[in-house]
Amino acid sequence: MSETYLDLTHSNFPEQMDKMCGWRDPSASEVPLIAQYQSLIASGQVVTAVEYLNSHPSLMDVIINADKLLRLQHGLTAVQRYFYDNVLDKIYRLGNMKGDWNSQMSSEAGGQNRLNKFDVVRYPVDGVKQYFLVIGEEVPAGTLPTDETVYLQLSMKGDKGDAGIDGVDGAPGLGMSPQGAWVNNKQYHQYDIVSHDGYLWYATEDNALTEPSDDNAVWQRVQISMQVTTSTERPVNLDDGGLWLHMQEDGHVILKTKNENGEYRTVYPEIQATYVLDAAGENLQRKIYRHYFERDDVTTHYKENDNIYTGEAKLISNPAVTVAKSVMTDTSDTDGRYTEEFTVYDETGVYIVYKTKRVFTENEDGSYDCTPEVIV
Repeated sequence: MSETYLDLTHSNFPEQMDKMCGWRDPSASEVPLIAQYQSLIASGQVVTAVEYLNSHPSLMDVIINADKLLRLQHGLTAVQRYFYDNVLDKIYRLGNMKGDWNSQMSSEAGGQNRLNKFDVVRYPVDGVKQYFLVIGEEVPAGTLPTDETVYLQLSMKGDKGDAGIDGVDGAPGLGMSPQGAWVNNKQYHQYDIVSHDGYLWYATEDNALTEPSDDNAVWQRVQISMQVTTSTERPVNLDDGGLWLHMQEDGHVILKTKNENGEYRTVYPEIQATYVLDAAGENLQRKIYRHYFERDDVTTHYKENDNIYTGEAKLISNPAVTVAKSVMTDTSDTDGRYTEEFTVYDETGVYIVYKTKRVFTENEDGSYDCTPEVIV
């Protein structure tokens, strides 16, 4: 059990790594065993169902129950909380420019003089201002940026150039100098580095009024193998193949990637899977659908609103509990598609036991292509 997140009883993170169970598709001989187990659950014989499951241990690799789902849910929630509470703050503060160093700066100071790990300060070395990254957890007041136990020098003056024929000193060496986000009207010098419109740029010459873009030679874009951006809004300048950490209002994160058409595809937390067939070759998803909507202990309710067709199976003994729900969204008039989503809940109507999603696209001959189901 997690010592940091006491409400997440099925996770040990972050003190220990969670041990995730492995799942596989059922064999033909296991399909009737699964049906028997589900029949016991559906009829309310929970104790008998648990005993039945214990007597058939191979089913633990193919049955999805509340314990396994809670392990996944609590494990993912613990990772998301840790990322949101501990990692994001450090990312946001990475490379925070604190300006010229002064003797009052320390990890205990307040305001602009407070230094955190990964902050950046300027300090002159041999008469030339250089940039230093804070690498120490604690920075005592008065510690010079040249102290290598606390700071790491980011820029440095190059070697002195060769003397000319008339004895004039050669040009000074060159060094890249990070300047944070680009600001209009600010004086920039050759080899300064700024961030702008989701990219890093370096100055090829001194300038003050030129906005970084690919249309001018004053700034050159720094090429990075893969972009990663974190935001609540859709990124504008993310390259194809880049990753978007889409922050949700409740603190959760959805990982998306951008394809060559400019669209964003969710790669986490949804995974794709094909249909599961029983021994007779019948679609197991449809059998489960019929099982939940044609049970003797449920009533079915259907409604239509603006081309969205919803069906619900509710317990007769407790109409407030929905054990299964089907939603079909018809957009065939606009894009030739319609989407089906089917969700199965446990007997409390709270935890999702099974969820599928299918997207049908109409062809010119009137037939439909169906994408693989999405199991969540």
